[in-house]
Amino acid sequence: MAASPLGKLLTLRAIKDLADDRSFSRGAEYQASGQVTSIAEHGNLIVAEVQGSRDYRVKLWAKGGRIDYACDCPVGAEGDFCKHCVAAALEWSARPDKDARPGKRAGNHPVTIEDARDYLTRQDKTALVGLLMERMLEDDELRERVFQRASRQARKKRRELAGP
Repeated sequence: MAASPLGKLLTLRAIKDLADDRSFSRGAEYQASGQVTSIAEHGNLIVAEVQGSRDYRVKLWAKGGRIDYACDCPVGAEGDFCKHCVAAALEWSARPDKDARPGKRAGNHPVTIEDARDYLTRQDKTALVGLLMERMLEDDELRERVFQRASRQARKKRRELAGP
């Protein structure tokens, strides 16, 4: 498996350059105290959850030879590389095998994206729909995508029922 483009870009120096001193310091504390509760890499994207005053979702990716990022905290929403971004970046950088793509920790065994896929394929349809509906309530973009697809399907079904 080829190394992730992030492997070359997401260095300690790069993380320090992206963050101000306070965010770097606080993010390092968050990472050291285990507040990165989940981290997974899929393709060219790292997604993490970091515990703060609530759970914050961080995304890191390589774009045009540089690191791009997003966090749903107030500081991240302003476009800054916040303490949650720092914590996630440090957590990912600290992993000895970055291509293993671990997710939430389960004991000492990191859960991989493949483990998650296996889990989901074993669930019944009702459980998966329930999980997706719950997530749609929280995620405007996902909800809009599902609504658009449902609308297309409904139009297609009406055309089929109407006949030639």
